[in-house]
Amino acid sequence: MKAQEREMLQDSSSTIISQIDELVHLKKTALENFDGMGIPQRRRKHVLAYIPAYLVCFERETKRRYAIFPPSIVSGLGITTKVRGVLRGTKIKSLLQPRSRAITDFLNHLLTLLEQNPVFEKELYDAGIQVNIFRTKASREDIRRGLEELNVEGWISEEEAQRCRNLLTKG
Repeated sequence: MKAQEREMLQDSSSTIISQIDELVHLKKTALENFDGMGIPQRRRKHVLAYIPAYLVCFERETKRRYAIFPPSIVSGLGITTKVRGVLRGTKIKSLLQPRSRAITDFLNHLLTLLEQNPVFEKELYDAGIQVNIFRTKASREDIRRGLEELNVEGWISEEEAQRCRNLLTKG
């Protein structure tokens, strides 16, 4: 009886093994067919991606402080934001909601590198001077229009808007 049972188990095992082999073969075939779908693309080692983020440098005498504004979604001015503004809370945090936590973390790491590496900080500062959005007249006009919209929506007061316009004129 034991010999018969062993023989039956061996037959069952070989049947299961052949079924598993068949499933593996079917899966490989399906994957090959799936890879053949779509438009063939050649793969690149490096890809250039544009990420609309802003690096802001605040200068006072010889000290510099940086802030990064990652790619964000701009939300409307709700009642809670207005209340926070009255209570001296920051409106800008309510205005910008980051799109991607991973990119935000990466960009915050950039701030740490700026603090730790003066050579990197100098290179980035010099590059920032070249692409400063206040350098071109068209950019300044866009900023003026944006200030007006922020003023109309209640994000900034008329006094704050006028102060910013004055700074744009000097720049």
